Amino acid sequence: MSFDRAYANLLSHLQRPGSGISLQTVISAIPHYLTQLPLPHPTQFTAFVISSSLWHPLSVHTVGSIVNAYRSAVHLKSKNLQISAHRWFARDPQAILAEWAVAVMKGVSRGNPQLRIAILGGLVLGFNDLGHDNSRIWVRDRLENQVIIACAEILEAITTPRELLKTDSWVSETEDVVGEDRTSLFLYSVYNILPLVATEKVSALDLLALSRLANKGIDNAFSSGQFLSQLSPSITRNSIGQLMILPESSLMLSLQAINKFTLYKDAGHLARLLSRCLSLLADQKPHAAWHTFQDVSRDMEVMTLNVEADWKRSPLAALTSEDDLERETKTLSPEIWKVLKTLLFSHLVVSQAILSSIQYLDPLAAGSGLDLGPSSIACSTLRSLHHLSFVISQFGGVASSAESFKELKRVFYMALDIVAADLDPQRGPTFVRELLSHAQESPFGPGHPFRQSRTAYVLVIVEQLMPTLDDLMIENMVVPFCHSYLTNPEHRETYESAHSVMLSIFTAHSQRKEIRGITTKPSLAERLVPFYVNLLLQDSVKNRLETSQLRTAYSNLVRSAASSGDEAITWLCIDALLEALASHSSSSTQMSLHLTLVSLISCVSLSLLSRLLSEVEKVLDYVSGTDRAELGEAVVEEITHKVGDREKEIVLSWWGRVAPNSIGTQDQAV
Repeated sequence: MSFDRAYANLLSHLQRPGSGISLQTVISAIPHYLTQLPLPHPTQFTAFVISSSLWHPLSVHTVGSIVNAYRSAVHLKSKNLQISAHRWFARDPQAILAEWAVAVMKGVSRGNPQLRIAILGGLVLGFNDLGHDNSRIWVRDRLENQVIIACAEILEAITTPRELLKTDSWVSETEDVVGEDRTSLFLYSVYNILPLVATEKVSALDLLALSRLANKGIDNAFSSGQFLSQLSPSITRNSIGQLMILPESSLMLSLQAINKFTLYKDAGHLARLLSRCLSLLADQKPHAAWHTFQDVSRDMEVMTLNVEADWKRSPLAALTSEDDLERETKTLSPEIWKVLKTLLFSHLVVSQAILSSIQYLDPLAAGSGLDLGPSSIACSTLRSLHHLSFVISQFGGVASSAESFKELKRVFYMALDIVAADLDPQRGPTFVRELLSHAQESPFGPGHPFRQSRTAYVLVIVEQLMPTLDDLMIENMVVPFCHSYLTNPEHRETYESAHSVMLSIFTAHSQRKEIRGITTKPSLAERLVPFYVNLLLQDSVKNRLETSQLRTAYSNLVRSAASSGDEAITWLCIDALLEALASHSSSSTQMSLHLTLVSLISCVSLSLLSRLLSEVEKVLDYVSGTDRAELGEAVVEEITHKVGDREKEIVLSWWGRVAPNSIGTQDQAV
């Protein structure tokens, strides 16, 4: 082969870097010569590349440039081969591409393991871009093997004390790093590549060490949760009282540094790498997995606690309107929220992997002496989310009906399910008691935004864990905590959550009655009925509750009262509703109460059913027009989907008699 002068100059520069050729020129030339040189010269050229001192000291920029160069080379080689494939007697382009890749791999048989990962990783990414092809499977297999070997060498160099290493060569090569520490550089190199490597190959690595490095990387990416430590000192007020964050403040300098940090910019990739390592570790080493899960969860909890502590001390925690921000600060504050939301997303990715794994691990594998059960880790996850509740509120809260944040709900409810299913009956109550105690110690008033977000989060947890709580705790802690929020609709999230908690009390009571049977002693739920009946009816009159919310709440209340076996309590609820109907003339209020009365058809016992149907019939005779039609549809809905088999015959007989007379049409047939 005849070497042109440009190629000779490039090789000379790689051997003895000088000022003649820029680094960018070298990077651009690598794909060109790799794809133009005939075999076996790509081997020699790659050997020149990996052995060059041009890349030292190593940095994210140089390593990333090499990855992109070899990735581009795969694309360019494939494109050239596709063009030449149309010639007569042309060989299979996929076979030629495979031979070329093998030739490149031979050039990295030795050299700095960090650079080997960069070159091999570039090839892996390139082949992944091209898609699946059976003719390239064996090439991918060899590539992945070499990537794992290089990763193992760096892991050993990073995690093993120098005096215990068999050779110092790996240490000296991996320590030759600038700008980032060698752990960060290693993580940057692999978190895009290892997810593409076969699971059985990744499992050959020291997953415990890799998990710890990835966890440390996430911790470093967010400065151990202390990136807001200068938030409060950096905020002042302008002449009209608006909050100001100066662009040159220590906070903004800190955020700028984070945004430049490689691990933060790719925090999502790093979190996915950690989650995969944790899942594989659970399969391979359950004992080590339990301890690692606890360590990771504890680190997340500490990190989020630091974030929360700095946030609640700042004036931004009390912000209720963007109008209270100075104009330039309005453009700076999104940078703060961007980091906070990235932290939340990273936490959810890792937590989902942990919670999914611990459900299938034997707790005995954790050993004795430590509380490493599934519930302990689930509670830690819930505490971390509690610390970030002010961020979660930006997405509507954990109880939001929006479908835009499924990952949050998946992790949140998975953790709650684990706590609720714990064999220790005190696990749920202990956790609820802890949250309620902290909530009551808040230094902020009920209307403070920070307290609102925390309270809404706590209320959802109390609602979900209600079946684990006894009457004494509900009466002494839960009901008093909810009371002030039940009558304050200005803060909608806590208002609705507090009502949901009250309904969960009655629902849990009904479920217990089904299991234990009827007792003579009135339960707390039964004693709460009169109070909650009056509260619901007051809220309906003042239009605090939507009709659907009132119907759901009232029917659950009556169903709970009916399960007690005390018909007097059940009819007290119905009678109070009838009195409210008689005393209010507002058409919208009356219609809401009418529909609520219809909703009770499926809630009462057989002995009270006929009496209730008589009251419903009176309402049907009273209303007219579209209201009558709407009530008829509501009755049909109750009969079709909600009335039990025992009661259905009575209700159908009644409806067959009432529908033609009251509704005036046969369209309401069931």
